[in-house]
Amino acid sequence: MEQVDISIIVPMFNAAKWVSKCFNSILEQTFEGSLEVIAWDDHSDDGTRELAESYVTKFRAKGWSLVVSYNPEAKSPEGPGIARNRATKIAKGTYFALQDVDDEMFQNRLKMQFDAADELKQVSTDGAESFKNVMIGTQIKRDPEDSTIRYTRWLNTLSDQLLGQAF
Repeated sequence: MEQVDISIIVPMFNAAKWVSKCFNSILEQTFEGSLEVIAWDDHSDDGTRELAESYVTKFRAKGWSLVVSYNPEAKSPEGPGIARNRATKIAKGTYFALQDVDDEMFQNRLKMQFDAADELKQVSTDGAESFKNVMIGTQIKRDPEDSTIRYTRWLNTLSDQLLGQAF
């Protein structure tokens, strides 16, 4: 299994109206390392999976991969948590980035998060690398701006200590 720098995990359910904006925002990232997107379709019936699959060549053109998968045995949606867990099982990234399909990434999100996580890497005297269990946060912008005002204000004012908290 060939490892990549970042695996972006995108659970999807009846998300055809959001796939293009989400995937285009990933394609516009300033991050220059290796990357894969694991888009897990959770039993959609609106063409979500087919639309996601149409982006495979666009990701390949950037040197990145897009894997669109699903559980063929599911008779109904299993929920975003199970979709994330299933996608994580096939992901090859050193780091994981969670992305909801109805959200767009800021252009420098992955670069900033990768750089922050990489700074926390521990290198032993023999050159072996190990990693702390870390969660690197990010800020958000709501559209429309007045949606979920209190949540957005709280999230965007978390201290730097919490944004890079090691667990």
